[in-house]
Amino acid sequence: MKIVRKLVNWLISKGTVSEEDRELYEYAGYSLFISILPVIIIIIIGSIMGHLIESILIIIPFMCLRKFCGGFHLKYAWLCLIISCGILFASVYIISYIKFNIPFNLILIFSIISLIILSPIDSKNRRLENYEMKKYKIVTICMLIFFTVIYVILISIRMGKNALCIAEGVILTAMLQIPCLFEKTVRGERE
Repeated sequence: MKIVRKLVNWLISKGTVSEEDRELYEYAGYSLFISILPVIIIIIIGSIMGHLIESILIIIPFMCLRKFCGGFHLKYAWLCLIISCGILFASVYIISYIKFNIPFNLILIFSIISLIILSPIDSKNRRLENYEMKKYKIVTICMLIFFTVIYVILISIRMGKNALCIAEGVILTAMLQIPCLFEKTVRGERE
């Protein structure tokens, strides 16, 4: 990313960072940018649509779980940004139309079970070691328990719309594992 490169160049020119550490700082800047960008996007989208709180409640479980569950990643950052904006917009938009009912709860339960069974899914960009796989699975299960408890508490105190947002973040995470499973299945059949 040009912004990160320019910032690192500026830090090097000021003597704050050495040239030998350029790659490390560029990677750190890129990682920070990619981590913060979805939050900024959903805050903007949520504000424009009048659903700021709901958008934040969707992104929190999604970002927390996605870090440890893995899932589908696009090859190009710009394409990821465009599709992420679309997915986040759709997530905030549909929250007004989702109803707390048995089919929704079944989708949530299926998503939780699939995340427990399938997580973590490593990516081509970074393969996980065995100890990381075990650690990420434990973290994923703990987070799923936490978000499920929050979901139940919010429903019991009659904050159903907020509960639905939490659930939507969990469901969205599970949905982004589906393309990886499809890819592995197709690749497995060819090998």
